[in-house]
Parts: sequence; structure tokens; C-alpha cells
Amino acid sequence: MPSFGPVSADLAGWLLVTDLDGTLWDGALRLHPGAREALDALTAMGMTVLAATARRPASARGTMVANDLLLPAVLHDGALGRDFATGETFHVARFPPASAIRVLEAFQRCGLEPCVNVASDDRDVLLGAAPSTCQGHRDFIAPWSRPADLGAAVATESVLSFSIVGRPRELLWPALEAIRAVADASLSHDLVWGGCTLSVRPPGISKWTGVLAFCAARGLDPARTVAIGDGENDVEMLAAAAVSFTFEGASPGALRSAGHVLPPAGSDAWPALVERTAGAARPR
Repeated sequence: MPSFGPVSADLAGWLLVTDLDGTLWDGALRLHPGAREALDALTAMGMTVLAATARRPASARGTMVANDLLLPAVLHDGALGRDFATGETFHVARFPPASAIRVLEAFQRCGLEPCVNVASDDRDVLLGAAPSTCQGHRDFIAPWSRPADLGAAVATESVLSFSIVGRPRELLWPALEAIRAVADASLSHDLVWGGCTLSVRPPGISKWTGVLAFCAARGLDPARTVAIGDGENDVEMLAAAAVSFTFEGASPGALRSAGHVLPPAGSDAWPALVERTAGAARPR
């Protein structure tokens, strides 16, 4: 078990925002070594912890529960904020219908059919007749998905994000290029399903947007935010946080945007994060 030695600091009023896949847990959805102890150490010093992920509410909450950990979360790469402990929704940013229509059209021009993720307490993933997301992901989301006419749905439903999961980079890259003209999007390696995942969020929305909403809801100062992440969808968050970390081997955008690079996530990264975070918060 990792040891944090005599590390101590007053972190009251500080916020740690952590990505989930690849950062907090591995491809088997198990917490990285030292991650739980690190979170316990930081919260004992007064720090608030928030997750930020491209995941939907059900998949984020389910994996947290499986790891005996329940955090408030920014979901859909910033389009939704949910406190899983209380059920409170602290942030929602939906696609304007015209933007959602243009995103779907961009996918279709590339011969792709995305998952359309909507604001719903029940089946919140809409699938057309020929979904482009990988079969493993389709099987996983089956309890929460429903068939739909995607053209009609994006014009009438509250769309939070679009996604295609676990497909080759070369298949998804043209769609990413086409969509960037009408919305914010990122392409990341998928640890669970292999290949890459293309995630699309409303224009101007990012994980950092959700962080700002959480700070406003909890009376926290965004200038006292520490962020950690490893993907292209973490770039805005890493660039805006007061202190930011990524890992050796992270995505190019994360490596450019983070202020500090830690050892690989599965090694000594989390103990190192505790020490550096405590040091950053000490008065100079």
C-alpha cells in the first residue's frame, strides 16, 4: 500500500478534479494503485474531489459504486453535472437544435451513425438503424438505449453529446475534422473497448465548463483548482486549472496543457500527486 509519509497541508477551499478512464482507474475499471489512499489523504486535508468524464451518468456511477467510491461528477465532457450522493443536477448544457442537426449531418456525410446521448432519467442513449459504435459498447449500453429516428430526435430532444466508441482512428478522424466546424469534439484512445472514441459536446462546452458550474454551486474558488487527466478531452481543464497534472504516455494535448507530468498512472503517480498538491497549496 502506498505511503504518503508526513505530507500535510491545509487544503480547505481547494478542489481536485480528476478524469476517470485511464486516470483514476485502468482499462479493467479498477482504481489505480494508490488512488484511493491519495483521495483519502487529500480529503482529510480538506480538499473537495470532483470527477470529470465523457461517460454518461449510469456508466460513471456504476463503476464508482463497483469501486466503493461515489463522487460528484461532470459528465458528457462538460454538458451535465450530477452529485451522485444527493441526486442533485448542478449543471446542464444542451445542444441548440440547429447545432445538433449540423453535427448529425456531419457524421452522416462521413458514413457514420453516432450514439445520441440525451437528458433522460431512463433510456438516455438513442440509436439509429445502423449504429457505428462498436458491438461491445452497444451490448453494454443496451439497458439504457432505445431505437430512434435520429434526424427527428436531434431536432426535438435535449441532446447532451454524441459519441462513437471503440472504432479505428482512421475511421473517426474525418468526422472529427468535419464536426469541429460546428461543435467541440475530441478523439481519444479507448482503454475499455480498444480503438478510439469520438466524443462531441455542445459548442463552447468542456469539462472546465462543468467545473466552473460545480464551483458556483458549492461556493468554491476556481482559482484553487487542481486538475488531473490524460486525454484530449481534458485539455481545456488542464490549461485552466491553477495546478494541473498528466502522466507519462498521456495524449499529446494533455502533455502540452498540463503543468506537471507524473509517472505512468499505474505506478507512483497518485502518491506523487498528493505530495505536489500539498506543496502547491502551502503559503510561499
